[in-house]
Amino acid sequence: MSPIEGKADAGLDTGIPCVMRTDGTLAVTGPPRGVVSVGGHRVAIDRLREALAGAAPDAVVAALPHRLTGQRLAASGLGSVEGHPLLNDAFRDRRP
Repeated sequence: MSPIEGKADAGLDTGIPCVMRTDGTLAVTGPPRGVVSVGGHRVAIDRLREALAGAAPDAVVAALPHRLTGQRLAASGLGSVEGHPLLNDAFRDRRP
């Protein structure tokens, strides 16, 4: 028997943020804790920070809300990250 079987008001914390709709269904409102979801791509924020630690120890990376993609990554103190073309492209200077 599961720990919540037979308990109508029981809940289970999955770490996934959600809200209860008026019709009684749940709506997922974001990715699980520690996961960044950008346009369908999911990345563990700790793994991203680990990847940057050796190349840019002073870098700060954060996930910010984004209206279209769910979240976006923001960084400061990040120069070129050798061997990480995806990260270089994600954080390149886009100013003309």
